[in-house]
Amino acid sequence: NSSVLGALCGDYVTLGKPEQALSRVEAAVKAHPQELAFLDLQVRSLMHAGRVEAAREVLAKAEAIDSNYAPVLELRGTLLRQAGQLDEAISYFERAAKASPRDAEYVYLAAQTLFMKQDAQAGTVRLRAALDLDPGHVRANNDLAWLLASSGSELDRALELAQTAVRLGRSADTLDTLGFVHLKRGDAEDAVTILTKALEARPDSPSIEYHLGAALAAKGDKEQARAMLTK
Repeated sequence: NSSVLGALCGDYVTLGKPEQALSRVEAAVKAHPQELAFLDLQVRSLMHAGRVEAAREVLAKAEAIDSNYAPVLELRGTLLRQAGQLDEAISYFERAAKASPRDAEYVYLAAQTLFMKQDAQAGTVRLRAALDLDPGHVRANNDLAWLLASSGSELDRALELAQTAVRLGRSADTLDTLGFVHLKRGDAEDAVTILTKALEARPDSPSIEYHLGAALAAKGDKEQARAMLTK
């Protein structure tokens, strides 16, 4: 059952145990060596375990079975992106999006890579396209909210996107974005409340500390703001 196996592997990775994920996947691949879903999981598990060359070898086997399988295209794009070959990575993400036109993740990955190339305009277009496909895509909601707030435009839309991201995927990142949006909207008290929660979720984050310090200053609490910014 590839869906259950994928969920189990994801849990092992979250727990910092990629080798346990890999052992489960390798048993599945041994039983079904031509099953692309299992090979896909094997590549991802190897990457999480830091075994990039082995991941490349398994990916080549998967490509030999079906070079137009969307997850395989995405994995090749991811490896290219990690190697700094951004244009080539984008082309693979776009091929994956064509192979699986209802999956917003591949469009989102293309957007991320365009931002890495400093092409904010094209990246923003892709983010909006990803949300058209899947309005509940957490990272697309989060990233577009951040971009809009950073530019000071469409702040009502930014708030809506950030709230959706927190509702569907509450984390230090999404809370940080929501707090940042409130700060940009002039809602300093709400910003302090939410950024405090973000810092509780990730207490070693200088960027969240910076945003919280700015929110405290905007609220008028200069002493705590100075302490947070100094920290």
